[in-house]
Amino acid sequence: MIKEKSQLPAIPLDLHGMEEIAQFFSTIIDTRSHFTANHSSGVSASAMKLAELLNMTSTECQEMRIAGYLHDLGKLAVPETIIEKPGNLDKDERDVMKSHTYHTYSILKEVKGLEKIAVWASFHHETLTGEGYPFHRSAKELPTGSRVMAVADIFTALTEDRPYRKGMEKKKVVEIFSEKVSEGKIDKNITDTLLDNYEEMDTVRSNAQKKHDVNLKIFWGRVKELSH
Repeated sequence: MIKEKSQLPAIPLDLHGMEEIAQFFSTIIDTRSHFTANHSSGVSASAMKLAELLNMTSTECQEMRIAGYLHDLGKLAVPETIIEKPGNLDKDERDVMKSHTYHTYSILKEVKGLEKIAVWASFHHETLTGEGYPFHRSAKELPTGSRVMAVADIFTALTEDRPYRKGMEKKKVVEIFSEKVSEGKIDKNITDTLLDNYEEMDTVRSNAQKKHDVNLKIFWGRVKELSH
């Protein structure tokens, strides 16, 4: 309806401009929950670094960064009562939470020029066995970018600190990745690349999240000043 009624001009953006907007949206997404206040910044940095290690082009690396910022965009459609629920989710609540990847795809595919990023960003919970969500894609339907995003998302979720637990130690992270590879759920080559460069990947992820925390503190400080 907004598209039909709007008289606003279309504004073209290059990748740099798109990255700035994507980073802005990631802040809105993540700060809806104190559980994942800097998650997207970690995924974005991890995905971009993985892309570099896999010798993807410089443009693709930047697109991976943008996709990382936007991978949880669909969580804006998930009620805060579910996002912030302190206990385990029931089946219906889990189904609603899982729908966020569908919403991510539905939103991004409408933006001209983001077709590739839409696929990379929203297929991060798909698996090579076709058991993932939201579309149950098969291995042949999952491009390298989506496979990278899946590994980056898992890596960040396992290693980042959250209010209810510290990030996992390397040994446990390696065990979990090894299990997922043996089950055929994630890409072995991409996983091996991550594990072969574990310390560098963890440093990149951690530094990005720390930087985000500092920027967020400054942002909320300015908001507080303006409110007075």
